[in-house]
Amino acid sequence: MPTILVGDTNIWIDLKAGRLLEAAFSLPFTYAVPDLLFEDELKEHEGPELLRLGLRVEELADHEISAAEDLAARHPRPGRTDIVALSLAITRGWDLLSGDSSLREAAQREGCKVHGTLWIMRELVRARILTRTEADERLEDMRVAGRRLPRMEW
Repeated sequence: MPTILVGDTNIWIDLKAGRLLEAAFSLPFTYAVPDLLFEDELKEHEGPELLRLGLRVEELADHEISAAEDLAARHPRPGRTDIVALSLAITRGWDLLSGDSSLREAAQREGCKVHGTLWIMRELVRARILTRTEADERLEDMRVAGRRLPRMEW
């Protein structure tokens, strides 16, 4: 069964800024987002390209919406769409992809496995889709585009 990763908006913006969307979709993962996040934040921007690459847009069931409301009560800092992404990951037993510190913290407190942009980049290097030099260059592209990411630790 493939690993399913629920992405927040920051991840897709980072990967686009680093010209890594296609590369990320060549990894052996399935990527998903909740329909609310897609409609509110991605549809008009990265959405069409992400759908073409294979992004799954998942509709939340009633119990997943209730779980999101419970999560929002316990974790007031992440935004509404971020909480919905966390709810989708938790209720379906999937991992979360997030670059948002408050969402990452909430995920860790809830016991949800969470990864970020640098993890995807390490996976691209490990799969020999990128070299370390290329990864460093793409990370610099992200920084130049205004994305705030730490230095790559190999």
